[in-house]
Amino acid sequence: WEHYDTEGALYLTIEYKPEPRRTFLLLEVKDYGNENGAYRRYYPDGSLEEEGYFWSGYFDGPVRRWHANGKPAMEGRYDQDNKTGTWKYYYPDGTLDHVEQYSNGKLNGVQRNYYPDGSPYHVSTFVDGQLSGPPEIFPLAR
Repeated sequence: WEHYDTEGALYLTIEYKPEPRRTFLLLEVKDYGNENGAYRRYYPDGSLEEEGYFWSGYFDGPVRRWHANGKPAMEGRYDQDNKTGTWKYYYPDGTLDHVEQYSNGKLNGVQRNYYPDGSPYHVSTFVDGQLSGPPEIFPLAR
């Protein structure tokens, strides 16, 4: 399917299939839950903003997002709507902003934040979504 905004610009392509279908609150909802396959979301100028995958109405699989300037903004992976594995976020110039580790949709592992010059400024450890110990802060070198 292709979806267009009120100005006629393409803003979303998405695949739908009758099965498998997600149910909501034990009810099958006619308009949702059968998203299956790739989706792509676009900026008003037509450039790609985000791409990922659905399975049975869930975000499932790799996902990537770009800033309006075309540089990477985010990359990660979903497992039935839950973030999993390594997620990376980027500044608008494409340099690494921070990295997070997820398991079952919760922060789990080391989270690292970086200054735009690439040097670390914050490191935290999470266990099952909870901060484990005090974060480590690094002042910006002058």
